[in-house]
Amino acid sequence: MKLVLIAPSGGGKGSLAEDIVRDFGVAHISTGEMFRANIDGKTKIGLEAAEYVSKGLWVPDELTTRMLQTRISQPDCKNGFILDGYPRTLPQARSLATLTDIDLAIDIAVSDEIVIERLLARGRADDTREIIQNRLDSFHKGIEPVREFYNAQGKLAKIFVEKDTSKADVYNAFLEILKRNENL
Repeated sequence: MKLVLIAPSGGGKGSLAEDIVRDFGVAHISTGEMFRANIDGKTKIGLEAAEYVSKGLWVPDELTTRMLQTRISQPDCKNGFILDGYPRTLPQARSLATLTDIDLAIDIAVSDEIVIERLLARGRADDTREIIQNRLDSFHKGIEPVREFYNAQGKLAKIFVEKDTSKADVYNAFLEILKRNENL
């Protein structure tokens, strides 16, 4: 099972991934954690990425894809993996398609307002309403072509999240998607 989870930060990707990992034994690959592990481990790729991160710049797609290629070749990915935070752009989705076949892209459809409320509740100094909205705007601009890319392949499934949707509701919606996609 090779899945892509689509949602902004605070959209519920990590929570859903936890449940899938627990029940299906696949690896959870968070782009942020992957960057931190390579940067902290002072790997060659990590040192390259650190140059961008230290300047507050996005790590280029090509470098992110190389890092991901190394990560998905690890033994814990032999039963599959969940990508959390990648691909965020159409070039990344196209690069990923050259590395491996994705079975399904799960789009967690959550409103900006719910995400903003969740992120403000974390209480981080860099999580102001304006900063969060700017990140959301950037996310939406980059992710729409990714949604279209997977939808054109018949690989896009949506989970709709409302204010009162529980973690269990999201996971049950995921299980229903699996039932409809028997090849997984």
